Amino acid sequence: MGPPAPANSETGPVSGPDLAFSDASLEMLQKSDATASQRLRFDVGDRVFFSAGSAELGSRARLVLSRQARWLSAWNASVIIAGHADEGSSVETDERVALQRAETVRDRLNEEGIAPDRLRVLGLGRRDPIANCPEQECAVQNRRAVIHVMSIKTDGSQPQ
Repeated sequence: MGPPAPANSETGPVSGPDLAFSDASLEMLQKSDATASQRLRFDVGDRVFFSAGSAELGSRARLVLSRQARWLSAWNASVIIAGHADEGSSVETDERVALQRAETVRDRLNEEGIAPDRLRVLGLGRRDPIANCPEQECAVQNRRAVIHVMSIKTDGSQPQ
C-alpha cells in the first residue's frame, strides 16, 4: 500500500508570481511539505538533470517530467521548482542558467497539464550543491531542477 497520504502543508497553496531569490524564498522552501516531497521522490523522482550550461531537456528528463506531472495531477499538488547550477561559469551566468532550468521544467509540466498557478520557480544558482568535488561526476549532480511540494489538496483517499 505504501506510505500514508501526505498531510496538507501549513504554507498553503503556491500561487502568484515566481519567486525572486531571497532569504524569504529559501525559508519558504524549508517549509515545504516534507512528507509529500518524500512521497514524490519515492514514487517518481523529484529532480531532472541537465548538460553543462544548458536548460534543454533530454529524453530521460522528459520521461521523468511526464511521470511527475501524472503524480502532481493525482495529488493536486502545488510546487516550487528550484533550479540549480554547478560552478561552470561566472556566478551571474550560473544564476541565469539555474533559473532557466526551473522555467523549462515549469513549462514542460504545464504542457503535461499542470495548471500554471500550481507551479512556481526559483533559481538557486550554485547554492545548495549536493556534491562537492572537482570531478565531472560531482558537477553533473549539481546541474538539476528539483520539485518541492508545498501543498496538496486531497479528499483523504490516496490516488491510484
